[in-house]
Amino acid sequence: MFCSKCGKQIPDNSQFCEHCGSPVGQGTGPLQGSAPLQSSAPPQQSSNGALIGVIIALSSVIVIGIILVLLFVTPGFLKKEEPADTDKASRKERATEQAEPETTVEETTEVTEATTEATTEDVIATYIATAQSMSTSDRPNISDVEWFMNSVKWDGVPTDAEMISDYHLLDGGWKAYIEWDPYYKANSHCEYYMNVFIKTVDTDNVTFTVDYWSMSSPDGTYDMSDEGRDIAASWDENFDLTAMDEMDKFVITDFYYRDGHQFAIGNVMSIDGTEGLVALQRGTGIIEYTPTENFVDYSSNAVDYDFVITEATTEAKTEAPKEPKTEAPKEPATTAPSGPAASGIDTSFALPAARAYSGANTAEVAGVDGDAVIIHCYDDMGDHTATVNWLTIDPTDYTGYDFYGNYVDLKQYK
Repeated sequence: MFCSKCGKQIPDNSQFCEHCGSPVGQGTGPLQGSAPLQSSAPPQQSSNGALIGVIIALSSVIVIGIILVLLFVTPGFLKKEEPADTDKASRKERATEQAEPETTVEETTEVTEATTEATTEDVIATYIATAQSMSTSDRPNISDVEWFMNSVKWDGVPTDAEMISDYHLLDGGWKAYIEWDPYYKANSHCEYYMNVFIKTVDTDNVTFTVDYWSMSSPDGTYDMSDEGRDIAASWDENFDLTAMDEMDKFVITDFYYRDGHQFAIGNVMSIDGTEGLVALQRGTGIIEYTPTENFVDYSSNAVDYDFVITEATTEAKTEAPKEPKTEAPKEPATTAPSGPAASGIDTSFALPAARAYSGANTAEVAGVDGDAVIIHCYDDMGDHTATVNWLTIDPTDYTGYDFYGNYVDLKQYK
């Protein structure tokens, strides 16, 4: 049957409509396609349904209010309850685990390497900027090298100097000076004023450019402004710069910073064996230095320094040639040749044999070293001499070594 109030189907014999709650009247029954019958129930029955709706609405409001109070007054009531921490250490450990996401070793290494690379690049950029700011192409004069001639040449690098050990700081132009034969050993003393330019690609690829300016010698001063050349160079593990070609070998051994200037000192050797000292500097302002008390004027005693004495070997007899010696030459002798060695050698044989061995046009006994005789082999060029070799010979059998450490037996040249 159907409810006479709302028209919905309800079970037969129902006392109230299960949909609208209205009592079922006698006129209720199956509908046969007609519209629902209007209820004839008294007005009081409809007010009951409205009351029920109001009660349900109020209940919903109360429940929602309770939930809101719990959310704002007790924020954690919905979270799953965790066991209480037993001590501060465990709380700190769990807080750290929650705050810091796990990072792999590979990720940490990559970050560290990237940071280090960025830092290194910044440092190198600073070094390059410093080198560019100090680079110079100004021509040097004697006042630019007095710090070397009157101090560092004799006393070495100042104790308060800051050594430089990164080539990025050193590229660019320098004022430079060479003193050839600085101790008047070979009658070839002279001074070169020049500019040097260093360009580094890497430690094995360096260009050392020499741009000459002038040369001063006992015979006068000469313009060399049209001379210069590029020399291949490299840096070694000791931070020494070596530049060598078919004419000269430069070895710059000390680069340092002091009083707003960069300085460098080293050695040079020409193809004919003449040795020299090298000094470089760049910067602005006056160079402060203390004149040395160790200065020695060798020029007045040049005749006493007209030879170089290599290490003598008095034990050399007629053995097969030995490996070249690597010891540095000894300091020059200061006395004229004398004693058993000098008087016991047959110069009529030894000197022609020495010329034949060395290829020089002149040979003479220049000194003694113990029981050995020093023979100077050189080419007499008229206005100057050019050393070819030095022989250290045992006068008992005419064997010994040359300047380069090669075994010599003059008897082969009889």
